Amino acid sequence: MIDGIRFLRAVNSGESVEAGRNVAVIGGGNTAVDCARTAKRIGCENVKLIYRRTRDEMPAANEEIEALIHEGIEIHFLTTPVRFHDENGKLAKMECIRMELGEPDSSGRRRPVPIKNSEFTTPVDFVITALGQAAQTAFTEVIGISLGKNGTIEVDQATGATNIEGVFAGGDVYTGPAYVVDAIAAGQRAAKSISQYLKGEPVVATNERKEPEKLTDTEVVDLTAKYPRIERIHMPEVNVEDRIKNFGEVAIGYSPEDAMAEASRCLAGQIEGCIQCGECERLCEVGAIDHTMRDEIVELEFDSIVVAPGFDLYDPTEKKEYGYGTLEGVMTGIEFERLSSVTGPTGGDILLNGKVPKRFFFIQCVGSRDRQSAARYCSRVCCMYTAKHASIIRDRIKDIQIYVSYIDVRAYGKGYEEFYKTTQENGTFYIRGIPGEITKTENGLLVRVEDMFSGELLEIEVDLVILATGVRPRKGIEELCGIMSLERDEYGFIKADSINPSKTNVEGIFVCGMGSGPKDIPDTVASGGEAAARCMEYITE
Repeated sequence: MIDGIRFLRAVNSGESVEAGRNVAVIGGGNTAVDCARTAKRIGCENVKLIYRRTRDEMPAANEEIEALIHEGIEIHFLTTPVRFHDENGKLAKMECIRMELGEPDSSGRRRPVPIKNSEFTTPVDFVITALGQAAQTAFTEVIGISLGKNGTIEVDQATGATNIEGVFAGGDVYTGPAYVVDAIAAGQRAAKSISQYLKGEPVVATNERKEPEKLTDTEVVDLTAKYPRIERIHMPEVNVEDRIKNFGEVAIGYSPEDAMAEASRCLAGQIEGCIQCGECERLCEVGAIDHTMRDEIVELEFDSIVVAPGFDLYDPTEKKEYGYGTLEGVMTGIEFERLSSVTGPTGGDILLNGKVPKRFFFIQCVGSRDRQSAARYCSRVCCMYTAKHASIIRDRIKDIQIYVSYIDVRAYGKGYEEFYKTTQENGTFYIRGIPGEITKTENGLLVRVEDMFSGELLEIEVDLVILATGVRPRKGIEELCGIMSLERDEYGFIKADSINPSKTNVEGIFVCGMGSGPKDIPDTVASGGEAAARCMEYITE
């Protein structure tokens, strides 16, 4: 038998927890639900939750209860344990009694009352108790801090100040059992008050939040007629069979289309866009939002201009044969970069629908060196970032297969050729040829590609396909060049002098980075330095 917090701490710390086959969790709050779902994930076969009231009285969040039930965990409502029985010194059975709801207690909920002669037993070999916690406030008697009727510290809700000058409080010791975010908010509020107190300033509430205004019944009827209710879009989740085997994220996340549709449900946005509630201004730590600002045309004079418009990536939806946007498991290089980043949605774990993919296929030159997409130039970055991605995968996942299809590898820069060769030597298969088709199979994706060296048509089944998309001139660069009278080359980039690579056709205007064509990061940095030097040279002439 163990309490819920100790159980969750042990599991999250990586300690070995032998929870047995039949597990009972006693309680009805979020901690109880977390314990039950965690027990399921560490291999407990039969997990049940015991709660002495009905579902309506459960303090756990409704979505947590739904997830619990969805994962096959049984809830015994109106039930409470009365004693435990052992066999050979080990817990074997739990005796329970049925309950019914009587009159409300001090919490406002109806008090559960035992039903006579309703006892029954159920087999258990491990019990987790999650029956709530109480604040330890005995120390307050020594310093004279006032307590409320429920035994928590009395404070000014706006400042966190207690009845003793210079002493502030917050968190569960003031609210009683609550959420972590409530304790964080109380800590921030108290910190601001302490800062005022130490500076000798009056301790007053700052940035007090406005309470939302309540609509009248007439307004509700009127708005409902104009703006019909739109139900929340269900968040896609990992299927139960897979998610109960690990502690990965259950929610997969909205698609871009669903995310925009969900955001558009906001009633305020449908009515008038920004409703001037001031929340964004209040929460912006750097004070970058000013609702009083108005559009104005400003005329400024400069001696020289450096244009650095950046670039866009090729839209791979144009390549219908690759199935981007329609086939699950096909993504772009920049999307994979985000997925594999330690600051990404999975913390650096490479996952596809909650599973670790084992077979990867990279396609080079998607939208580069391609007459069909009107881009006969090389994008210069794709070969090396693909090699980098292949190395990241090999470092993080064991027993994998990685394929890279290419036209020819262009390893620009110092050490790049060596890095490419090392990637090959470490087991990445390079296939000279560009796939003609990607299709869905029962076990993943099927890539059809002709090996130009052997002339053999290969059919390779993989889990994940990554498209190394080429670069394009930045959207809007045509309008910018029209305003500045700048010439563009045949591909749409800003035309630069062949000898002075930052010089444009307009005196005093210079270009750097990918504004004048594809470059990798070292070349882009060098380009920026060269443009700055040319600019300074022009100004001082």
